[in-house]
Amino acid sequence: MRLAREFVDIAVRFEEILKREGVRILADSLLESALLSVVEWQIAAEEHGVTSLESDIRPTTRRRLSFLNLAHKVVLTDANGRLGPFVPHLHLLTDADPCMIGPPTHESATHKTLELLTGLAADEEFGNVELEDPYRSVGGNPDVLFSADGKRWGIACKMVSSESPVTLTDRIEEGVKQVDRSDADIGCCLVWFRSFDHDLLWSARRGDRGEVMTSQSMNDEYWRPLMNDYLERRFQEVVNHVGRDRLSEIFPNVRTPKTVVGIVESVGSFDERGWGVVRRLSAGVTQGMTGLKLCTPFSVLERLGRAVSRDSFPRSWPVLLSR
Repeated sequence: MRLAREFVDIAVRFEEILKREGVRILADSLLESALLSVVEWQIAAEEHGVTSLESDIRPTTRRRLSFLNLAHKVVLTDANGRLGPFVPHLHLLTDADPCMIGPPTHESATHKTLELLTGLAADEEFGNVELEDPYRSVGGNPDVLFSADGKRWGIACKMVSSESPVTLTDRIEEGVKQVDRSDADIGCCLVWFRSFDHDLLWSARRGDRGEVMTSQSMNDEYWRPLMNDYLERRFQEVVNHVGRDRLSEIFPNVRTPKTVVGIVESVGSFDERGWGVVRRLSAGVTQGMTGLKLCTPFSVLERLGRAVSRDSFPRSWPVLLSR
């Protein structure tokens, strides 16, 4: 049960960092629930050896892996001595949902979780990161600033929980205006999608006695196109909705090229040498909003998308389900 203990070690170290920085972990909060859930995972693994399949474990497992990804990024950044710019956002986790899968429960505070996650990823990839003060934010500056290729990049982070192209268009336009009003040399809008159908990657059915039986038949060639196609479809819907003339109005300046980064996170089930395992899965697409075709014109944005979407813990850490 080495894996479960390593996950608990991440959660414990994360909790120690929060307490050191004066972050409150309130009773019955989503933050406390996420921390306790990891400990419960270890207890179940030690008692049973594998995760029970008698109930629908998918929602809990998705949230655990999403939380652990954020927690591990915080632990790694702290170990590198660069946690300072992120401490104000850590304090907001008291009232936020630390898990980025599923509908947000505390919209405003959870949006700050996205800023924290994006900033941590940018720090890992580029360094020299600044986050807008969450207590004085008025929406007029980029949420995340970092340096790359000799320029100061500004990223406006947006979270979308519906399938509406109108809502997505509005969020992109808001993000473009944030960057254009700032002192950043160049930037873009990063959108985190929370309306993805997670059952596409991990389905379930009822057994003969009513128990929940989860599938374990995916592979890498199966999940990645599903997630990438989803992101590309959502952006193409914006193009279809507004048309090329309106896109030119939304992206009026060279400071914000017609490009948006999209991120989606989920958890999928796999067969690995006769064992059922689950892994956190995430995809990042750099979408050129030209109205003509998909394009990826900026390597910095591609790197940012990969950094935000990739696991901070190794792919070799699957979660054991059954044999």
